Amino acid sequence: SSGINAEYGGAEEMTFEKYLELYLSGEVLFGSWFEHVQQGWERARDNPDTVLFLRYEDMKADEAGTVLKIADFLGVKITAERAAEIAELTTFKKMQKDPTANHTWTKDLYNEGFNFLRKGIVGDYINYFTPQQMQQMKDKLKESGVTCFDDFLS
Repeated sequence: SSGINAEYGGAEEMTFEKYLELYLSGEVLFGSWFEHVQQGWERARDNPDTVLFLRYEDMKADEAGTVLKIADFLGVKITAERAAEIAELTTFKKMQKDPTANHTWTKDLYNEGFNFLRKGIVGDYINYFTPQQMQQMKDKLKESGVTCFDDFLS
C-alpha cells in the first residue's frame, strides 16, 4: 500500500502500482512532479541568478556545504561554523519531527502511520520499484529534459 487512503484514490486500496501510474501521469495531489521540476530546471538554466537547483542526493552528501551554497546564492555571508549549525538544525530527522515540514495537515489523505517524509535514505527507491517501474521513471525523466538526473538514468 502506498499510504494514500481510499477517499483520495477512489479505490478500496491504493496500491503502489496504481499510485505510480497516477504519479507518472501527474494525477496526484500537487500535480505533476515532472512538470514542476522541468519548469524549475528551465528557469535555473535560463536565469541562474533566480533559481538555485539542488538535488537531495547532493545535499545529503554535503549538508553544511549545501547551506553555504544557499547562503552564497542569497548573498548572505555566514561562517562555516554557522553553516554546520544550520545543517544540524535542518537534518532529515529534525525535519521529520517538525509538523510544518512533515505535512501533518495532509494526515486525512493518508492511511494511519504514513509519514510525508519517509526515511530520508538516498537510493531507498530501489526497495520499492520493480525493474519495469524503474524504466518507466527513467523514461519519464528523459522525456522531461531535466539533465541533472543523468547519473540516475545511466
